[in-house]
Amino acid sequence: MGLLSDLAAVGFMRFRAAMEAHIRKSDPAPAQLEAIGRGYVSFARTHSDLFLLMFRSERLDFSRPALRSAADAALEVLAGTVRAVRDEPMQATLTLPQAAQMVVAWSLVHGFAMLLLDDRLKQLIAKLPPGIDEMAFLPAILSAALPKT
Repeated sequence: MGLLSDLAAVGFMRFRAAMEAHIRKSDPAPAQLEAIGRGYVSFARTHSDLFLLMFRSERLDFSRPALRSAADAALEVLAGTVRAVRDEPMQATLTLPQAAQMVVAWSLVHGFAMLLLDDRLKQLIAKLPPGIDEMAFLPAILSAALPKT
């Protein structure tokens, strides 16, 4: 478990960097949330084996400080952006509505990434107008499910 946990810690550091790389600070918060989602999905597609390891808790030891710290730092990218979308101040403790909105966003983007990795969207894409690919779903999913307040 130790080696896999250390590998996952490196993965979470890279994952955070991938999400942050898509953010433009000048963009409004909802656009930043979408950017994080693009980074999330891009990382999952580019590093699918590492991504799958990182989210398989039974194979990892989250009591290891490096893994816990790296995973928490990645989660904080989402937390900070959700606070901005909600136009709420940064604070040490999340509110229940903030945490709920984080879970909604995380669930949607993670589920979407898993559907892509499992190649489950091809039939649906085939029924859409030409030129629409999988990534067209991401902003539509987030805007439909995440109201501003």
